[in-house]
Amino acid sequence: MTTHNGNYDSSEFVFPSNDLDGRSVRLCLRVPHLLDQALDQVKESGKFPFDLKDDVIRWCLHEGLRKLESMEACVSAMPLLEMTVTLAQAKFDLEMFQNFFTKLDSAVLRLCNSGYQTQSARRLVKAIEELVLCMPLSRHRNRYLRGLRKRWGHFLLGSTVQPTLTGTEDCRGQ
Repeated sequence: MTTHNGNYDSSEFVFPSNDLDGRSVRLCLRVPHLLDQALDQVKESGKFPFDLKDDVIRWCLHEGLRKLESMEACVSAMPLLEMTVTLAQAKFDLEMFQNFFTKLDSAVLRLCNSGYQTQSARRLVKAIEELVLCMPLSRHRNRYLRGLRKRWGHFLLGSTVQPTLTGTEDCRGQ
């Protein structure tokens, strides 16, 4: 997602372009020029976490369907849509979590394996902890803190024990 200056939870705006099986349907429609300009303005404003005009349109469709569902009694696919969106968001969150720790683990291990950079690794882990504490969603904040403490908690506690590294071990001495 692009950086945005709005006060909105990005996960509320993530609507995947396909389902968990990779299926999607292309929709084609014509809209008045002013509506097209409005979509571009929303995307370009930086106020919301939209990367593409398609992202804005998917969000608008979802919110429009929710509004229509509340206006009149009808057979609705919204529960199924909500479940699909929730599953896709969970998959997206899991991938982001795994990618984050893959990159962090690699950076910390490189610093530790250099033989002279353990203090730099400790500072990196502490800086990451401070950034995680600034996460707006408590579920994300708690999950990332648990992962950080599980992997690199000895750096956060200020352990002075420098692990002995071999070719198969990492900074945790495992």
